[in-house]
Amino acid sequence: MAASSLSSPLSHPLRRFSLHLSHLSKKKPVSSLFLCSAAKMNGHIYRVPALDEEEMNSVAGKTFERYALPSSSSAAKRNGKGVAILWFRNDLRVLDNDALYRAWSSSDTLLPVYCLDPRLFHTTHYFAFPKTGALRGAFLMECLADLRNNLIKRGLNLLIRSGKPEDILPSLAKDFGAHTVLAHKETCSEELHVERLVRQALKGVGNGTKLELIWGSTMYHKDDLPFDVLDLPDMYTQFRKSVEAKCMIRSSTRVPISLGPTPSVDNWGDVPTLGQLGIEPQEVTRGMRFVGGESAGVGRVFEYFWKKAKIIKP
Repeated sequence: MAASSLSSPLSHPLRRFSLHLSHLSKKKPVSSLFLCSAAKMNGHIYRVPALDEEEMNSVAGKTFERYALPSSSSAAKRNGKGVAILWFRNDLRVLDNDALYRAWSSSDTLLPVYCLDPRLFHTTHYFAFPKTGALRGAFLMECLADLRNNLIKRGLNLLIRSGKPEDILPSLAKDFGAHTVLAHKETCSEELHVERLVRQALKGVGNGTKLELIWGSTMYHKDDLPFDVLDLPDMYTQFRKSVEAKCMIRSSTRVPISLGPTPSVDNWGDVPTLGQLGIEPQEVTRGMRFVGGESAGVGRVFEYFWKKAKIIKP
């Protein structure tokens, strides 16, 4: 959609947040010139974000605390029963994750899952271009490692399985007796095809497991648009003027600090190396080297607004 075209599908950690992070750093302002020098890995490469690991984790941790669901809120009452499976796809984040909150609130035990679909690492139908190259693959693995780390901090974990979702998810639903598989809704043809395959396969499990898809990757929710999605304006200016006049951006979805427990799992799986995926590693030789993961995304927002551009003053 037009409203989501400016951001990566792998990271939307602050898509609807109010930017009030000035309390996160009490250090003296650092010049952007110094940050560029600190980010320089050699004569032609810059790490993004330029924050060191300690500062990036500190910024992310305080952001998670700021946007956590207060325990006193009525929305923090967990009334669900049974096991729910949360199928992570492209939105590899904890912050502002509608599907995560719904999965938590509708269950008393939550199983987060990521499927390393071999089709992601095949070639395109036309011209046989690789769908996932070395840099994208490395970025994705960093996202998975960061997601697992952030889930563990909240009493969960991330089950990583290699295989097709339509094979893995029904098997897990049967083994754990899950009542629902929840995931973010996608829009492109290959992802929609997988959704249909998963829904059909779940029907064969025999325990009534349903697939619940939730819209959650655009700044404006599609249900709030002043026109049908099929009637999306061809020109961005028309879209912008219409939504600015008639729409409101929804508040971010807050999730509790504690999201556990998980069911008993013998082997949660490892984040694979590129070699295990059949991808030849590649070094960035010039330009920017983007760090993958939600924590890096939050760190980049903090770095840009308060350390470089200083658009918002503390």
